[in-house]
Amino acid sequence: MISFNYILNYVHLILYIITFVMSYYVTYAYKFPFCLVSSITLGWSLYAFVTIGHDCMHQNFSPHPKINEFLSFIFLNGIITPREIWQEEHSLHHSNPGNPDDNMILECTNIISDIIHLVKTQKKIPLSNELFKAPLFISLLFLPLYCLPIIWLSMILSFIYLSLSAHIIETNLRNWDGDKKPEDIALNIFPHSHLFCFLAGGLNIHGCHHKNPRWTRQELFEEAKKEGYKEINTVSEFVHLLWNRNKK
Repeated sequence: MISFNYILNYVHLILYIITFVMSYYVTYAYKFPFCLVSSITLGWSLYAFVTIGHDCMHQNFSPHPKINEFLSFIFLNGIITPREIWQEEHSLHHSNPGNPDDNMILECTNIISDIIHLVKTQKKIPLSNELFKAPLFISLLFLPLYCLPIIWLSMILSFIYLSLSAHIIETNLRNWDGDKKPEDIALNIFPHSHLFCFLAGGLNIHGCHHKNPRWTRQELFEEAKKEGYKEINTVSEFVHLLWNRNKK
């Protein structure tokens, strides 16, 4: 019997799988312009899968360790990076956010520089580990080639603006001195919206996540109701956050 706290995780995963399958089919079977729209949702679904891998590595996706282990391999090794590299980088991010090697801080002022920065800061992966991505790469080659850059851009931009934006705070984490309290180092962005939580893979409730990385998505919702967290609750606030970051 699955605890109530884990149900939302499973619901999200099922919806991510449905989105991926439907997006892939439309991109494969339908011509321009429908395949362009489905390419965007296909790229986003890959990002969403990675958020499931993220939860599995924190052991908060499922109460069953074997499920966490299996899904983290599929959604991390098979899409973005080996679990070992992810664990090394992400553990450092949680233990000392904003450190010089923390790649989860947005320090640029526009989309192009954001993309370049994210790509340049990724660790090089041995070719032997890249082979785990072969099934995904091969499946994508059956799609129209002009759709592939759109899929890639959708996935990258989802990473940047649905997850990393939660660390846009005053003062930039790189320049912090003293203690870094979870309530201060990250924002809860639309923390009461189930839709945005679904889109961001739970990484929008980020202040709570840093307070306890083992909380499930449902538990993050409950924790976000408490006072003491920095929040973004309107579209205008979110746009202002992105537009004015790192500007003097």
